[in-house]
Amino acid sequence: MSVVTVNREQVRQRIADVVDDLMVQEELYRQDLLAEEMVETIFQTVAENHLLETFAAISDEDLRDRCNSIMAMHLWATAGKDMSPQELDELIDAIEGR
Repeated sequence: MSVVTVNREQVRQRIADVVDDLMVQEELYRQDLLAEEMVETIFQTVAENHLLETFAAISDEDLRDRCNSIMAMHLWATAGKDMSPQELDELIDAIEGR
């Protein structure tokens, strides 16, 4: 197995671990996002922008912050107009809590 393949899989696994953790901690993420889709979206973005080495080297905290930001943007994009004021407040709290 080549070094590039190993790095790709290591980066994908790090992203998956962070996304899984964020899904456990944030109810709104669990309600409106699919973990597998988020892992694939984040990984594809990283790969397409030639950031695999960067994401392989950054700290766990930095990776978590970046994944959380991407997931929050996707949550906003999928929120829709049918969100209640309470749900919107929870979403804002989840985003500010990072």
